[in-house]
Amino acid sequence: MWNRSTPGTSYTHYNSASLSSYLQGLGVNRAVEKESLLCLSCHDGSIAINSLINTSNSVPLPTHFGGQSITIPIGFSAFGPVPGPQVGASLADLSSHGDLSDDHPISFKYKSVHDLNSTEFKDISTAEGNGVRFFPLNASDADKRVECSSCHDPHVMYDPLYQLNGTTTNPNADEEYRPFLITSNAGSALCLACHSK
Repeated sequence: MWNRSTPGTSYTHYNSASLSSYLQGLGVNRAVEKESLLCLSCHDGSIAINSLINTSNSVPLPTHFGGQSITIPIGFSAFGPVPGPQVGASLADLSSHGDLSDDHPISFKYKSVHDLNSTEFKDISTAEGNGVRFFPLNASDADKRVECSSCHDPHVMYDPLYQLNGTTTNPNADEEYRPFLITSNAGSALCLACHSK
């Protein structure tokens, strides 16, 4: 389905003294759950956007990048032969991968965090009412986890300059959904879907 290998990388998660106490023993090297591994198969900082298992006869990859339509030859990224900074790449060392320590925490049970500090986090039904998705879908509240797709949707089209059918611009695009957000983050709305400030 994703045309890429699932990463075998071990990941270092974001951590802080307060988060560690909320996660009740889940360490910085906890496993990344399958819902987020799908995302990290592309966005772990280790591969270019066109590094596919089944390439289409090595035909260049048309894409939209930096406000313009470009074609990326197989074997290169929009940044040249080496991809630029991505989720999972350390800002100090862009050749490292699996470093999620500066990214929002994932692969933890939301209710366990909420229950330990309900004044800082909204309950699950409120967060879901604000558009946040927890995984696995249809799980009991106690088992619902925060994953990449809790806040990101790879199917959101937010770029009004991206041409539909090669002739017209996208009339339904919403720039406030960058980068692939489930809802606008204007005024920190997405953050405040879960966090109480």
